[in-house]
Amino acid sequence: MNTRELTRADDVLWNQLIGESPQANAFVRADCLQMLCATDADLQLLRVGCFDETRLVGGQAVLYHARWGMTLTPPFEFFYNGPLLAPMTRLPRASRAPIQRDVLGSLAEHIAQRINVVAFETHRNLFDARALLELGWDVRPEYSHVWDVRDLARVWGEMNRDKRRAIKQANAQFVFGRDESDATLDAFLPLYHRTMEKFSWRPSPKWEAVFRARLRWLAERDRCRVYTARASNGELVGGVVTLLSREDRTAYLHRQGSHSAFRDASGVPALYWHVAQQVAGEFDWVDFGGSPQPSLGRFKDFLGAQATLHFQVTHCNNPGRWRAYELAHQFKDGTYNFLMRFARRPIQFILHKKYAH
Repeated sequence: MNTRELTRADDVLWNQLIGESPQANAFVRADCLQMLCATDADLQLLRVGCFDETRLVGGQAVLYHARWGMTLTPPFEFFYNGPLLAPMTRLPRASRAPIQRDVLGSLAEHIAQRINVVAFETHRNLFDARALLELGWDVRPEYSHVWDVRDLARVWGEMNRDKRRAIKQANAQFVFGRDESDATLDAFLPLYHRTMEKFSWRPSPKWEAVFRARLRWLAERDRCRVYTARASNGELVGGVVTLLSREDRTAYLHRQGSHSAFRDASGVPALYWHVAQQVAGEFDWVDFGGSPQPSLGRFKDFLGAQATLHFQVTHCNNPGRWRAYELAHQFKDGTYNFLMRFARRPIQFILHKKYAH
C-alpha cells in the first residue's frame, strides 16, 4: 500500500471514496472541506489517502490551525470526520479485517507526522479502532443518539408516554415549518445565544459571520434546512439547523435555539419530531449528536432514540507544550466568560471589530 497526501487533483477519487464508504457523510466531500477553509482563513486542510494497487481504499481529512508553534485540530464543525474505509465486501472477514487495520494504522501514522495534536470523532459505522489503540492513540467511547425514521410509528411507540403527550400539546400551541431566510436566521441567532449560555459558551461575532456563510452555502445545495417553531402571532420561538447527508442517509440535528417559554412548554421534542416527519422517506436516520451533559443523554433516551457508540480519538506528540496551551486557553475562556456577564457586546466588538455590527 501507498499512503500520501492528496491534492485537488485527487478530488474525483476522494469523492468516489465518499460515495462508497460507510463512514462518510456529505460534509467531508471535497467541496465542503474547501468551503470550511474558505469561510475561516485560520483553517488549513490536510487530506491523506491510502492506495492499494488499483484504487483509493482509505482516507481521512483533517482541518487544522497553528497555535503556540504547534499544529492543532479544532473541533470539526459538522459531526464526524474520522477515517474512511472503502468497502471490501467481496473479501472474507479473515482477509478484510487485517487490511482495514493496516489502512487505519497507515493513515494515522501519516497524520501524526504532520499534525502535533489530533482530535476527531469517528462515524458510528466505524466499529473497529484497534489499529489506533495499537499505535498508542487515545480512543474513548462516546455515544450519539439516533432515530430510525424508516418506521415513524415504531419511533413514536418507543417514545416515553409523557413525551408523546407533550408533543401533542405543543403541536396544538405552536406552528412548525421550515425557513432558511435571512430574517429567520436573524431571529434564530439570539435564541441560540441564550440556549448556549447554559453550556458557558457565548458565540462571537466572528462565529456568527462564519456560521451565516456556511449555512448559506449548505442551504443553496440542500445540505441544510432550518426547521422552525412559531407562536400564534408569528414570533419565532424555536429552531433547529438540520444538516442533510445523502451519503449516509442521515439528517443531523446541528444547532438548536429556543425561547425559555417554548422549552418550558416541551416544545423542543415537538420540534425534533417535526424534523423527523419532514425528512422521513428521504433519509433513514435522524442523528441527535453527542450529549455533553448526562441529563441531555437521558432526555434523548426518553425520546426513544437509540444510544449509538462511536469513538473520540486523540493523539499528541508534544504533551508538555499542549498542556501549557490548554491551561492558558482555560484561563482565557474563564476570564472571557466572566467579563461577558457584564458587557457582552462591547467586549465582543473590541475583540472582533471586523465582524461586529
